[in-house]
Amino acid sequence: MKNILFTICIATIVLFSCKNTAKNEQAKTETHEECYASADSEYAKINTIGGFGAEITKDDVVDFKDFLKTYDAKTPQKVKLSAAVTGVCEKKGCWMGVDNGTADAMMVHFKDYAFFVPRDIKGRTVIMEGMIMPDTTTVAQLRHYAEDAGKSKEEIAKITEPKIELTFMADGVIVKK
Repeated sequence: MKNILFTICIATIVLFSCKNTAKNEQAKTETHEECYASADSEYAKINTIGGFGAEITKDDVVDFKDFLKTYDAKTPQKVKLSAAVTGVCEKKGCWMGVDNGTADAMMVHFKDYAFFVPRDIKGRTVIMEGMIMPDTTTVAQLRHYAEDAGKSKEEIAKITEPKIELTFMADGVIVKK
């Protein structure tokens, strides 16, 4: 009798486990179909939901420009934002710029330099989760970013002052179709 009950319990656990696994796989596939995941860069490794870096959801996303209307730019804050990509590192996809409604894009870096995004996502909308904060970007960094973005030597030479600006350290990024 104990063996029969034990066998029924194990069978029930296995059945529900398989059912939940199938649901999770279906959800991941559906999420992936809604995302744009390019293999344009050997450095941009696609995660199981079709994004990059930590697996994040599309829930509770705030439009970046709307967020800026109420954000105290002196305080670091953990957020999930949606924004248009204005530029990407042409060498590896190791940073991207996003539209903040001004002439200068906000720089987005990837936590622990652990992941990159495809280099062909300029103009696409991304969902990114991470920490937004004020930061000083040095002249050397600004010149490096300009070089990565394919700027001319003349344009790079014109960079002579550091910038205090908002930056974003992304844990994960989803690129929308």
